[in-house]
Amino acid sequence: MDRYRHQQDDPYHPHDPSLVRKERKLRFLSVLRPLSVTAVIVIVLTVIFLLFPYEPPVGVEPAHEAMPLLSWSALLILVLGFLSGYLDSSIGMGYGTTLAPVLLLIGYHPMQIVPAILVSELLAAGTATFAHHSFGNADFRPGTRDFKVGIILGTCSLVGAVSAVIVAISVPPIFLKTWIAGMVLVVGILILTHADRVIPFGWWKMLVFGLGASFNKGLTGGGYGPLVTGAQLLSGVRSKTAVAITALAEGMTCVVGAVMYYLTCKSIDWSLTPPLILGVLCAVPFAALTVRLLEARTLTILIGFATIILGTVTLLKVWVF
Repeated sequence: MDRYRHQQDDPYHPHDPSLVRKERKLRFLSVLRPLSVTAVIVIVLTVIFLLFPYEPPVGVEPAHEAMPLLSWSALLILVLGFLSGYLDSSIGMGYGTTLAPVLLLIGYHPMQIVPAILVSELLAAGTATFAHHSFGNADFRPGTRDFKVGIILGTCSLVGAVSAVIVAISVPPIFLKTWIAGMVLVVGILILTHADRVIPFGWWKMLVFGLGASFNKGLTGGGYGPLVTGAQLLSGVRSKTAVAITALAEGMTCVVGAVMYYLTCKSIDWSLTPPLILGVLCAVPFAALTVRLLEARTLTILIGFATIILGTVTLLKVWVF
């Protein structure tokens, strides 16, 4: 009884009501903060897009005859952005891979799709990085391992993409597509076969896998998310952290891509960009919260299956359809 009274009086005992209340408050704030920040950003951008609607420059064919923000066409794009963004921010892959083919089927041109995806994914990646950090999926304070891994992967994307351009000039497109699909498929299989193993972390693994993933993206323009996320799992990074780090690294990649499009292509139609931005931003905090609530092993298995599906679908598109 005396020991029990001592524990009850101990201000540092885990069952102290004040500590329990403080912990609950911190958990509530960790959820409220990214939701509030995202809501403010979405509201501000919505007001801007409504007050200053985009008008394609003279000589540029618009993505749609008329797509103001308050229209069914814009709503469809917003919903597609939300669904693709939720998938990407929750398992670390699938935004451009799933969104681009759907927009092509609807009738939009690649030069209307790719720049819009890059800009919207750039903003989503920044918001996702903040949300994942707030939810505790990763620690992106400068100097931490998570921060260093993200910077290394982002830097590798620049080096790998430049070297890949040189190779891509002389290699047949069908070989490039088969290569990236095969790599994604193999990574997915390795993730599932190693799901129950404890893999030691290694910086050299991150460097090799990061260069390989960015090289593949430079060759074909896709496959970055599944390869980078899968490579981290195979390098000893836990699944929740891998998804968060992928958002940071891919955001750095999108910066370069978006800037290059802006500087080199003066006749781009950005009509798809506003609804895509709003859709993907709305999805980010819910996806990050999903990652927080999922068990690590469950998330690993989901990533493995998603990677295998993406690799298989890509192979079928190359050789069957």
